[in-house]
Amino acid sequence: MLKMKSSSRQMRPVALQDMLTAITQAASLQDLDHVVGTLPQKGGLFHVVYHYLGDLGPKVADLPPGFATYPEEWVTRYLQQDYAQVDPVVRRARESLLPFEWRELNVESADQQKLLNDARDF
Repeated sequence: MLKMKSSSRQMRPVALQDMLTAITQAASLQDLDHVVGTLPQKGGLFHVVYHYLGDLGPKVADLPPGFATYPEEWVTRYLQQDYAQVDPVVRRARESLLPFEWRELNVESADQQKLLNDARDF
């Protein structure tokens, strides 16, 4: 899942393709972490999350399930509030392999709206 919260600038298709290419060419977790960390500046984004939603299996159970550019305080709050259960981003990522922006999401419940409002504070 590549979750993007964009600035008001429109991302060029070439920039998106470059980002996807860099992600798929990452040869290690360290490379992937570096690529994700540079995506906001290169793509005109505020934050990016790259998260694996499938079964990692026992061989890689100790590896992080993804990388994010969010502040640690937000990640802690997200986990404490168990927001993954209502996050429309998680739902969308399970339905599509393509990157997307928050403005494309369908917010269907008060819990989802609470999550998005809370996220805007970070």
